[in-house]
Amino acid sequence: MAIDADGTHKTLNRWYPEHSTLSPFAQPDDLQPILNAVGQAPVTLLDFPAQQTPAILTAFEHFHAFHVLREKHVRLTNLIFASDERAAMESAAAIVQTCGDFADYVIVKNPARFTSQVFDESPWLRKTLLDSAKAPTINFPRITGWTIEYVDKLSKQQHKSLTFREAEPLIAHDAITSKFELEHWRNLAFAQFEDTATHLLPSPDMIKKRIERPKQKAVATIDPFDL
Repeated sequence: MAIDADGTHKTLNRWYPEHSTLSPFAQPDDLQPILNAVGQAPVTLLDFPAQQTPAILTAFEHFHAFHVLREKHVRLTNLIFASDERAAMESAAAIVQTCGDFADYVIVKNPARFTSQVFDESPWLRKTLLDSAKAPTINFPRITGWTIEYVDKLSKQQHKSLTFREAEPLIAHDAITSKFELEHWRNLAFAQFEDTATHLLPSPDMIKKRIERPKQKAVATIDPFDL
């Protein structure tokens, strides 16, 4: 079950309409129907609008959200996006300070979209997330601009926004490197999801199909003085 609370972009609902419902969050009162819906499935994915962290946390306080979730036997996991942008770091700190040990945390890194050097070197975030909360990290690998443009071209041909998985079988043989790049990206991502399953699922036993983890031949390290 997924709830798209971003009434402006509607990204989650647009990409996965069959698996998500739209429940826009624009003011604190909008959290009430969302809280009422949470817990109807073993796992509920919530996508809140960016820049709304203060309003969301205010709504959490008003509706005693943590008590509601505990009554529903629901454990909250916050995805903390590691970004050097000051607004993103402020949002992360506010979430962690407000939720405390009422929630679990997963750090998400996407080097192709944003750097995280300042985030990584923040003593407070490191102590709170890594040392105290034991938050695992998911690293999304980079995808070349050429492959992104190719998927966009396929989306235009199909008159719909294609997910990477939907685009893979449509990739022509003369662009086979993009097919394998997307497969490699997906396998790396899902392998990390499996490794983080205790934070994302009520139980890792809920995973119906495990990801295959073929060993990739590493680049050899050569000492020129041994030649």
